[in-house]
Amino acid sequence: MARRTSIFFPKSPTPPVAPAAEESTDSDLPYVIPPPRQRGCIVDLILRFFYFFFEVLQTLFFSTLIFCLAAAGSYLLVQRYIRGQEIVVPNVAGKTVAEAAKILLDTKTDLSLKIEGFDSSNLVEKDEIVAQNPQPENRVKAGTVVRVRVSLGSKLAACPDVLGKNYLEAGILLRDAGLLEGAKTFVVSPEKNGVVIGQDPPASAQVERQTRVNLLVSAGASGMKALMPSIKDMTVTEANEKLAPLGVQIGDTAGGAMDGVVSEQSPAVGASVAPGDFVRVKLVKKN
Repeated sequence: MARRTSIFFPKSPTPPVAPAAEESTDSDLPYVIPPPRQRGCIVDLILRFFYFFFEVLQTLFFSTLIFCLAAAGSYLLVQRYIRGQEIVVPNVAGKTVAEAAKILLDTKTDLSLKIEGFDSSNLVEKDEIVAQNPQPENRVKAGTVVRVRVSLGSKLAACPDVLGKNYLEAGILLRDAGLLEGAKTFVVSPEKNGVVIGQDPPASAQVERQTRVNLLVSAGASGMKALMPSIKDMTVTEANEKLAPLGVQIGDTAGGAMDGVVSEQSPAVGASVAPGDFVRVKLVKKN
């Protein structure tokens, strides 16, 4: 019987396995300083500066815009709070100043009245309001001042009837009507000496204020001359009152002291004078 022979082959040696290399990290690498850039470094610096400057300007612009909007909103809110709601202006035209002030007070609108000026008016009575600003029905804030213009009355005046009056009294009536005394002419007449027997413009005529009214005055029936009295140390007004019954009045004056007294007169005392004559005087200051 044959013998079995076993053959053994030697195992090949296992090649050694290299250990796994560990992954390197940046921290493990040595820091290498990059070489300086040789080209464009100045341009890059300028670009970085302008970029930074632009960022600053942009921030300032938006900050300023927000601040201005907030300030404007605050101002509007404060104004609305202070002034309150709008008010309708009442109509005070044609009212007296006292009546208009009462209307504004009664409405409790906190409106005030101020006279801005005066105007003549043929349509609105004297002392009544001609116009107002703001106009009626306009809406205004509380505390607004209503400015008004007040009528001085008509520019025209009715000439008073002075016939039959002494010419001194006639002068007073004319001044009260807003007119002036014009020329006086003395004529012989059966009427009493010094009485007005004619006037121009006539009575009731509508004339502008400050118009001069000329008077025709009686010198009496005889027209006889009288003796000139002394008017020394009298004012012009006092002298005219003394000469009025004679139909004579002060004419030219000299000396320049219009508020003074008479120191000299012509005609002299005792001279003959007739109605319509004028007396020249020299005035000096009163002591």
